[in-house]
Amino acid sequence: MLIVIEGIDRTGKSTLATSLAVATGGDIIHAAKPTKHPIDEYVGPLINYDPTDTSDDNTLILDRWHIGELVWPGFFGRSSALDDAVFRWIEMFMKSRGAVYVWADRTDTDAWIEELVAADEPVKTVQDILRLTDDFQMAFDASQGADIMRFDLAHSTLAKQTADILTHARLTQAEAADILSRTPQVIGANGECDVLLVGDIAAIERQGKLAVRSDSPLLPFAPYTGTSGHFLMSTLCYGRDYTGYVAVTNARRPDGRPERLLDLWLALNEPDVIALGKKAELATRNSRLPKRLTSSAPHPQYWRRFQRQSGESGYWQQLCAAGIQ
Repeated sequence: MLIVIEGIDRTGKSTLATSLAVATGGDIIHAAKPTKHPIDEYVGPLINYDPTDTSDDNTLILDRWHIGELVWPGFFGRSSALDDAVFRWIEMFMKSRGAVYVWADRTDTDAWIEELVAADEPVKTVQDILRLTDDFQMAFDASQGADIMRFDLAHSTLAKQTADILTHARLTQAEAADILSRTPQVIGANGECDVLLVGDIAAIERQGKLAVRSDSPLLPFAPYTGTSGHFLMSTLCYGRDYTGYVAVTNARRPDGRPERLLDLWLALNEPDVIALGKKAELATRNSRLPKRLTSSAPHPQYWRRFQRQSGESGYWQQLCAAGIQ
């Protein structure tokens, strides 16, 4: 299971994380102020998480993660590298891995303020709480990548809320496991979706690699700065919010073997398929996918290099013409 806990200080995040870890035998990962690119920061530690392993001890509990990075930079007056394209890609990754988000909040405001002041937390006033609560609400509203649950230690027992979260997390993990058993590369919709975008093969377009083991799978269109992945994600952000209805994969695995596109297509409830580039178009033709549901668009790398004057709006029109509307 993959469980993300977010919220303001002193809302019981660590208490809940410990309770979940004791109940499952899973591991807790705590995220502090980011020091690396958001993909390395928030996806790197999860790249080897496998939802198809349904044992309880295959549980990662994330105490603060990328949702908070939409909130805290504004509160502390610092910059962030988590732009819209990177955020949406991380959201797609989290959804495909069956993540559940838990928003830790409190209804006993007076006691909460006393604890914040006593602990000398940066959040000290009712005004701080109201501002951050609004910011977290907007951050969770922006997130379409996972189911969201609420946690309030003052409202119900810790044991009951722990059990409720785990019940829900097991269901979302099972859905992710069904998809990931077809291909470990897919990101995006967990379950049925409207559109499957298919690239060719993962390639590193920047100096260095993901900060993960060398045997980890490369993921499609990771949006590092200046890459075709960033251009594609920025283009998708140009249109309507796509996270819940688009999945992205590659036609070939990093070792060159073909992906099981037909199996994936069936598991995603038979979406329309858009091949990105000539190689991906050829691969979809060879995969026995129904031709009437398959179209193609230029690869984002080609468009970024040779149609720069049209930018994301021009590429969005190409995707719309191929059927992503």
